[in-house]
Amino acid sequence: MAVKVISPLLYRYCGQKQTARVSGKTVGECLEQLTKEHADLRKILFRHNGELHDYLYVHINKENTARGSILNRWVKDGDEIHITVLVEGG
Repeated sequence: MAVKVISPLLYRYCGQKQTARVSGKTVGECLEQLTKEHADLRKILFRHNGELHDYLYVHINKENTARGSILNRWVKDGDEIHITVLVEGG
């Protein structure tokens, strides 16, 4: 099963690419595989307790998702995980 992860964060940490193909049954498994292949990305995506950082928002196939349960959300072959960095300021 192949799932596509799309994020501008990947560009810096994944060899100048904004997409990566991973395998997994859940968003968490897919992101775990991604960070095993690109270790520096782990601290950008995850806090010490294994939860996603608050400045990240994840969509599945461009659909809004519930933040609290996103890592347990099931994915299937061909799905796209979009990771967006939320920016604040003034």
